[in-house]
Amino acid sequence: MKAAGITPSTRQWIWSVKPGVLKIPEWARKAAVRGLGQLEDRVWLWPVDAKKLVVQDRLAGGTPQVNVAEVRFCRVCCRPLIGTDAERRRLLDLSGPGGRQLPCGLSCTRDDGTGVWRKLVYGRSDRQDEAA
Repeated sequence: MKAAGITPSTRQWIWSVKPGVLKIPEWARKAAVRGLGQLEDRVWLWPVDAKKLVVQDRLAGGTPQVNVAEVRFCRVCCRPLIGTDAERRRLLDLSGPGGRQLPCGLSCTRDDGTGVWRKLVYGRSDRQDEAA
């Protein structure tokens, strides 16, 4: 793949955790994956933080519900993609040397122009990105 100019992509995973007994602690809300919606009783976390929350809930006597999904962020518009969308994006990234610059969907180019996902995921606007 590298000889063809393709940078290999590895799968990234996030966990959706719904504690059985505990309310979601503030540290877990702050550690949540940015750009993904949060519910009152469920949070998307990177595995290291999800495991901590699961252990805390089990120690408190709860049985947490955990769902694991592949995640990928579009290199064009910064939109977070979960599950089959993330898998499609990863395969698109691996499709050729310019695969990472291809749009993730119909609204990708528009979203890149507005910078909406960049602001949600990174907390930055396009102008701040250009200055950095």
